[in-house]
Amino acid sequence: MNQRILHIGGNKTASTSLQRRLFAKHPGIRYLGEDCEGYANLKPLLDSLVADDDSHFDFEKTKRVFCDRFYSHGVDATCVYSNEDVMTSYLPSVCAARLKKLVPDAKVVMVVRNQLTTWPSWYANHGAYLKNVPRRYWKRHVGLDEWLEYCFEFPNKTPVEAMNYERFFKIFQKEFGYVHVLLYEELMSDPASYYKRWADLLRIPQEDVLGFVANHVERRRYSSRRVRYDRWASRLSVVPGVQALESAFRRLLPAMNRWLDDGPPANIELPEIWKQRISNYYRSSNNKLAELAGLDLDRYGYPV
Repeated sequence: MNQRILHIGGNKTASTSLQRRLFAKHPGIRYLGEDCEGYANLKPLLDSLVADDDSHFDFEKTKRVFCDRFYSHGVDATCVYSNEDVMTSYLPSVCAARLKKLVPDAKVVMVVRNQLTTWPSWYANHGAYLKNVPRRYWKRHVGLDEWLEYCFEFPNKTPVEAMNYERFFKIFQKEFGYVHVLLYEELMSDPASYYKRWADLLRIPQEDVLGFVANHVERRRYSSRRVRYDRWASRLSVVPGVQALESAFRRLLPAMNRWLDDGPPANIELPEIWKQRISNYYRSSNNKLAELAGLDLDRYGYPV
């Protein structure tokens, strides 16, 4: 009997390693998601599934893709749909309902991470640099306090609610009956046990999982040098002509860019005031999630 899995995130929980190294490469897995077979052609449909209103989303075409990959005659494999953008979708309930129609017999897996460590990671690799803005502002540096203030002012349009794990647990529990919750901290403290849980869910040998994903880092992270330098350059950019001069200087000295990007990943420390504010925001929902899913979140320092 085939096994079908929906891996919905969350963000900053090593989803990319699972997608690129395991789901996309293991011969016993039929996979839909980033880096899957035919992804270049499937990407618009898979993106629309989590991001678009029904007036834009082509359900029938998407259904044909899922049926071909997961339900076609002769399929004898574990079938996996993986997309951490489910948990940044503005339409998570709509997305869950769509997935229920597409893969009604699936098991749902969600990986959560302590919000106090997720926020610095999200900032260092995404929030510190402007995206989806006019080109002259693209990749402009944004200060930590300024970015966090903006995020919490618009919680439904920023990463704030993407880390409200209880919300997603209840949304998908309503549709699928149960949600398997794994902890990112278990991956950090005991990788063998963490991947054993994935092996059991996927019904493949633990040795296979370890062989495909162990000790691999898929995405280059912004270095501490880069973040510090861009913070300094941003402060000077208010001086007329400085920004253009700095950009020209770096273009003429590619070795400087290489040096800035080398070194350890950025290590962002949350100010105490933000630790408290973040803890206050998530404490209640974390407690509810711990009760619903039987998790010991206190052990890993989650706000509870």
